[in-house]
Amino acid sequence: MSTSTRLTHERRSATRYSWLVLGYLVVAYMVTQRLLAEWVSSADLNFFLIQPVIWLGLAALAYRGWVRLAGAPRISRQWITTAALIGVVHVAVLVASGLIGGMSTVRPQFDWLVYIENTWYVATLLIGLETARTYLFHVWQVNHPTFAWVATVMLFFVAVTPYGQFQSLDSVDRAIEITGGSLIPAIAISVIATWFAEQGGLGASLAYRAPILALVWYAMVLPDLHWSTTLAVGVTATVIAWNLARPLAAALVAPEGRRYGDRA
Repeated sequence: MSTSTRLTHERRSATRYSWLVLGYLVVAYMVTQRLLAEWVSSADLNFFLIQPVIWLGLAALAYRGWVRLAGAPRISRQWITTAALIGVVHVAVLVASGLIGGMSTVRPQFDWLVYIENTWYVATLLIGLETARTYLFHVWQVNHPTFAWVATVMLFFVAVTPYGQFQSLDSVDRAIEITGGSLIPAIAISVIATWFAEQGGLGASLAYRAPILALVWYAMVLPDLHWSTTLAVGVTATVIAWNLARPLAAALVAPEGRRYGDRA
């Protein structure tokens, strides 16, 4: 069997498997965002047992597909380190905006148990979503690069956005506030995360998003800004991250020198 025939067959298999991963992701979002609150009365059971199992299941499913991809990049410490540094820069810009524009207390006291529980939940969520992001993008970009970009950015923007935010878009004023203050910055973050998934392979997008989520889940105080300022700061932070990431990435050689689907 020729190399060309083998790769074509693997692409078809990967495409079919990607729809399975996508279906799992859609069901997981609906279950975690809407159904579990109705089915499970215990918040601890919901967030710290059932949801982590769901997200780890997504990670396992996507990783199984990832390791079977012909020519898939290996995990790169250089890319992961670069992505993490860019994530820290992003956080620094957000914190600086809060120091200038004002901060508000979101956690009045430190609780080790809460932090441990949050770490478990956030870690499983990140691992599941970012493994799926990387796998789906690398499968879809082989034949449809533009579709891969748009679909992956928007799909994982929705996946990280609470369903309640979409339900709150019930008036013009609220729609403008939520779109500008939350949704557009989240889309911008998804763009950078997808770029790291494309360039750095497995683990890179996770490393970029981890510092940003750490700020949200662990900080005692957070920036308290008007939605228009939040929009400007969020986009500015993303632009700064993008402009820092590209020259740093240019110095890195893509793992194995090629992406999934490239001809040897």
